[in-house]
Amino acid sequence: MLFRFFYTLLLLVACASASVLKYDPNYSYSKNLPLTSFACSDGSNGLITRFKGTVNNLSQLRTKLKPGVQVAAHKFVTSWNSPSCGACFRARNPQTNLWFNFIAIDVARDGVETVIASPEAFSSVSKSGTTAEGVITFQDIGNGWKLSCMELNFL
Repeated sequence: MLFRFFYTLLLLVACASASVLKYDPNYSYSKNLPLTSFACSDGSNGLITRFKGTVNNLSQLRTKLKPGVQVAAHKFVTSWNSPSCGACFRARNPQTNLWFNFIAIDVARDGVETVIASPEAFSSVSKSGTTAEGVITFQDIGNGWKLSCMELNFL
């Protein structure tokens, strides 16, 4: 019984790690970039493939996600067609206790423990409510299930 408790505690700690949140306007829905601009475009794990060709840009992808879900680059997406494409994550700022959910659509090239989201997502969890901080240390809470951010089951 005690072993199970410590094992569960260890798993929870492993799932929540400190990371750095940055922003890039290319992850903003308003830019409406084509999905081919990102690592999770086509290929067997790509979002275009998963949505059977009905999603080709950020605006179309947004209609398939739950309200408020953002898109971002994440360390688990290591290259084009990564198995982590479309995985759902939660970023929480421990200073403000504000958070947002996002799906991984690209490689986070700025570092192993980095997430790069839109300026809007960044501002929603920053202390100032803007992008003035430039970088936020935050909690990256697990990789969840691939469909937990999706509005529709596309498999």
